[in-house]
Amino acid sequence: TTRHVKTILKWPTDVVSIDHAQDLSASQPPKAHTVLCFVPGNPGLVGWYVPMLQALVRTLGVGYAARGISYAGHGVTKETVNVEKREGKGDRDVSWTVDGQIQHKLAWIDGIEQEF
Repeated sequence: TTRHVKTILKWPTDVVSIDHAQDLSASQPPKAHTVLCFVPGNPGLVGWYVPMLQALVRTLGVGYAARGISYAGHGVTKETVNVEKREGKGDRDVSWTVDGQIQHKLAWIDGIEQEF
């Protein structure tokens, strides 16, 4: 499981990547044939859902992976809190509107497609 901050549409955003690895001594997890893309409900913080995503990938087995994302403006790390107050960051139309959140998630999915 990897948790990191990724900038999407100028918003630093908490994201998580979970890959199933059957052999823990392998340097790289097996390539996934299916990637589950998870967008949380309320609360909009992906960190709350990591144990559930880990259990899901573990249950599904080799060949499955999960990617999760928090909502723009709903972070808990120092990089993702109060973004709209920083110069050149955090267009409020992204974090404070439904259309902005949709565009944010579409941009994230585009990145996942490039990853796989």
